[in-house]
Amino acid sequence: VNDRSHPLFNEYRPEEVAGIDLFIVEEKYYGTGISGIILAAFIEGYVKGKFQAIVSDPVKQNTRALSFFEKNGFKRMDHHADGLHQLMVKTV
Repeated sequence: VNDRSHPLFNEYRPEEVAGIDLFIVEEKYYGTGISGIILAAFIEGYVKGKFQAIVSDPVKQNTRALSFFEKNGFKRMDHHADGLHQLMVKTV
């Protein structure tokens, strides 16, 4: 999120937010839980203690990604600048 007037920054300062730009898993691992384990390890090892929140912005039509992030504690934010993506945030 580059827009400093974004509602996200009503809750967090820019330096408190980390972002995941891309998170991919092979189809053979769908539904196994491995992605959630990897995400949790990433947050524990690289985000927790350094940032207050982590964000992702999957394409709104990517229901698998939206579901994944929600299952892993991310909340949808109502506002996104381009309208194609869904900004999702998780407090860590």
